Amino acid sequence: KERHWFNPVGLDPGPLTIVEGPFDVLASGLLGKAVALCGTQLYEDCHYWFLQHRSSVASVYLWMDPDAAGKAAAKKIQKQLAGLVTVRVIDYEREPGDCTPEEVAEVLRECIRSD
Repeated sequence: KERHWFNPVGLDPGPLTIVEGPFDVLASGLLGKAVALCGTQLYEDCHYWFLQHRSSVASVYLWMDPDAAGKAAAKKIQKQLAGLVTVRVIDYEREPGDCTPEEVAEVLRECIRSD
């Protein structure tokens, strides 16, 4: 089993959203804009991916599940990526897979406006 799952259609330029599960990418309309970790950890191979691609990934939005494990993971991942890329944690009451694509787009627009 892979320890992470990258978006199957590749990644578009611009901000990258990191989520916990593949369904969060598929259901939320984030195809091309998100990476699913398949859990709550940023494994070493993902960390190296960021090192290799940091010139093309200017910023990251961490949108983990709103439970205790997701919140703890967001803090840890934010620290892991500090210095590599600008990281913003999205604190929203629902995970992206439970939102409509329109709701996801609005949450991300709010993040961009407040940056």
